[in-house]
Amino acid sequence: MLRDYFKEFRYIDSNGNNVLFGSEAIYNPDSIIITSGSNEIIDYDKQEDTGVIVFDLENGGTSYQITLSNVLIDALEFELAERKSELCCGNVTFSNKTILNGQEIENSDLIVITIN
Repeated sequence: MLRDYFKEFRYIDSNGNNVLFGSEAIYNPDSIIITSGSNEIIDYDKQEDTGVIVFDLENGGTSYQITLSNVLIDALEFELAERKSELCCGNVTFSNKTILNGQEIENSDLIVITIN
């Protein structure tokens, strides 16, 4: 799948076990709902081989909500910028800051969320 810019996330428990995929899974990855700040539902891909969920940063959207269950909801925010595309012409959007539930975290393409 060709993407302008995307983020991946993985949910783990306090022991580092993936809770979406594999033998320690306790949540169904098909039931995840990702919404943008404008409450638009965002499509995502399941990457079972790497144990992650992948979604595109939609039209410069900076706020997202991930609903894993009725009681487990996480808020993601990104500070976005643009740079010249290395693959083609024009610019691509990228994040230069990532905030999870109000706390700034490492700004990488893979976001690891620990469930207590």
